Amino acid sequence: MEKIKFLDLSKINSGSYEEYSAILKRVINSESLILGASVDKFEEEFANYVGSKYCVSVGSGLDALYFILKSYGIGEGDQVIVPAQTFIATWLAVTRTGAVPIPVDIELEYNCIDLLKVEDSCTNRTKAVVAVNLYGCPCELDSLQKLCSEKGIKLIQDAAQSHGSIYGGRKIAQYGDGCAWSFYPGKNLGALGDGGAITTDNRGVYEYIRAIRNYGSQEKYIHKSYGYNSRLDTLQAAILREKLCNLEHLNGQRELIASIYNSVIDNNCIVKPGKREGDVHSWHLYVIRTDERERLIRYLAIKGIETMIHYPTPPYRQEIYKKMCDGKVFTLADIQSKTCLSLPIGPHLTTKQAEYIAYVINMYR
Repeated sequence: MEKIKFLDLSKINSGSYEEYSAILKRVINSESLILGASVDKFEEEFANYVGSKYCVSVGSGLDALYFILKSYGIGEGDQVIVPAQTFIATWLAVTRTGAVPIPVDIELEYNCIDLLKVEDSCTNRTKAVVAVNLYGCPCELDSLQKLCSEKGIKLIQDAAQSHGSIYGGRKIAQYGDGCAWSFYPGKNLGALGDGGAITTDNRGVYEYIRAIRNYGSQEKYIHKSYGYNSRLDTLQAAILREKLCNLEHLNGQRELIASIYNSVIDNNCIVKPGKREGDVHSWHLYVIRTDERERLIRYLAIKGIETMIHYPTPPYRQEIYKKMCDGKVFTLADIQSKTCLSLPIGPHLTTKQAEYIAYVINMYR
């Protein structure tokens, strides 16, 4: 069997080459390349898809999270609770506001922030909790929402990896005070470049972010606030509109691959990822845990299977945050970072390839 890539964007996107070419021609001939009509249409369609009243597209997922925090006045002197294990952008967005990220440990089965530890970490300086639906698995959003409401703090979701995820029968964007989304090319809903968005039911947040993403202006050359240049290109918005129409089908392919792994992989040295019954996991990544990670990586590579590690070093152990964390240790975040291994998953993968990967893993000794 030919080498199985972890991710094959050329294979994913080449099948829509004619559609994308037509989109490019249409945008060039009939739309403004910045904040054109396709941007407004995509924002409306994405808001409808995730179940929010409003959507504002921006230049990246990092900007999206930063802008949400900023829109709620979070800044110097404030604390924001974050998971100890996540992609570092979650922490960077908090730091960028001037607030201090307060890490709490995760629960290993779902790779999500530990609800009980969140409650224990709240202080009178806590202004928000950032819940990361890591790898596409939803956090305990109903309980987190209730806790944040009782504490009078905001619940913000880092939904960069969870397009299409559902918790408790509801789309995840229907919980909390806002979601930050990424359209990085490798995401379930990925652009052909960078991009991000904020969804919220808060009209004030929506209007504020619409202004600051565009130099603080909603009317040309009229600037009522400080702002940034963080806009989703019209062409990327048009591409994302096309991809959004097919997202449920593509997520279904991911679910099929995950179900093969879940049912076929049977090896005592492997711990498979958890999923709460009734929830919809978007399976952006399929992440196992093993104490024999390096040996397993080499074994799979010999068999032609490419793997990746998401993420080998938790943010609190990164050089830029070590001093701030003052020697604290987050045991489960460390276990996860030292044992996690991502298997290939996505619409580029066939069921035959997934079965082969599972078979090869089962033969590992």
